[in-house]
Amino acid sequence: QNPLLFPLASQPDIVRADSKDKYYVTYLYKEMMELLLRWKGPRWTEVNKKRIKMVAKLVYYTLSTVIGQQTLGEEYCDLVQVHNNFPVQLPNRAMLIFCMVFGSYFVKDFLLRLSSLEQYFSRGLKRNPILIQSIMPKIKDLIKTYKLAHLGIFYLFGVYYSYAKRLLGIKYIFNRRLLQDRPSYGILGVLIFVQLFIRLLIW
Repeated sequence: QNPLLFPLASQPDIVRADSKDKYYVTYLYKEMMELLLRWKGPRWTEVNKKRIKMVAKLVYYTLSTVIGQQTLGEEYCDLVQVHNNFPVQLPNRAMLIFCMVFGSYFVKDFLLRLSSLEQYFSRGLKRNPILIQSIMPKIKDLIKTYKLAHLGIFYLFGVYYSYAKRLLGIKYIFNRRLLQDRPSYGILGVLIFVQLFIRLLIW
């Protein structure tokens, strides 16, 4: 059936599906941790827990999204992914999972290195306080502003809840007809952009 015949998913359903998927990823992660604790011991498991979490996420989405199936969260909320109004093809599905699993890891690693760099400058380069007091805080502010803008756009228009889906242009539609209108989070989007406007005024 033509995906154009079905409406775009609403914000509450997208958020609910995402929450469900995070719950199942966490459940899989805990099961893997318990198994590896018995097999490899607590020291090895503790050292590699970030990698184990990445593997759990990779396994979960490989067994659903990559092979063209709904995730458990999407199935619970009757959602289907589309790209340019048609089902998402394998290359885009694979790229989506790569961004979802490894993209967040790279971003967190970048922020950690940024924080370490700031501490290094504050200890070793006190003769150059402009770098510490001006550039570093502004980089962090830009990242926070982007996160708020991303969330605000989602609440206003109901698309691209995740950064990876925004990057690849992947949206959600319902896989059924709706008998009644779904609620919207549009007012939250307006409030976020009011907050962003105030931040820009005092930046």
